[in-house]
Amino acid sequence: MKYEKNVITSGQQVVIFDHNKKNSSPVRHLQLSYGHQLKVENDAEKDILKLSNHQGDILLSILLTEGGPILRFQSAHLEFASTKAVSFSCERFQVNAQHEIALTTEGDLHEHIGGDVTRIVEGSEHLAARDVQIDSHGNINLEANDDVDIKAERIRLNCDEEPLPLDWNEFISRTK
Repeated sequence: MKYEKNVITSGQQVVIFDHNKKNSSPVRHLQLSYGHQLKVENDAEKDILKLSNHQGDILLSILLTEGGPILRFQSAHLEFASTKAVSFSCERFQVNAQHEIALTTEGDLHEHIGGDVTRIVEGSEHLAARDVQIDSHGNINLEANDDVDIKAERIRLNCDEEPLPLDWNEFISRTK
């Protein structure tokens, strides 16, 4: 163990005392492989663990507060992989992407919303599916500033019956 003014060194661990701060707690540094460094800071409100790269950029911060831990990842690329499931449970979930969000599944997508849904699209929106069904227990309101085009073989309004036959042969086959 080596003692210098405000610094204690033992192997790879360095403890630094900052006497310029009131009630200063030691800052502990641990040198890791490839130049990475783990730094532990303490103050009256929180403990902070910081993992930084060889350039000093912080890659991971863990703030241990009275309200619980806060994790902050800073990286050009984050990847989570699980062979089973990934679950998030929280009061509020927010994602902000500057360029694109892509969701892909080889299975089904299920959404359950207990409240309202508001979607604001500043560009165009396109929905393509084999079949589309809209069920409402209230009103469906459609409003457009320009034309509304509906193109189909048949358009049935307020009709539970079979549509009219397309030709005479279909009419005869239904009446037999």
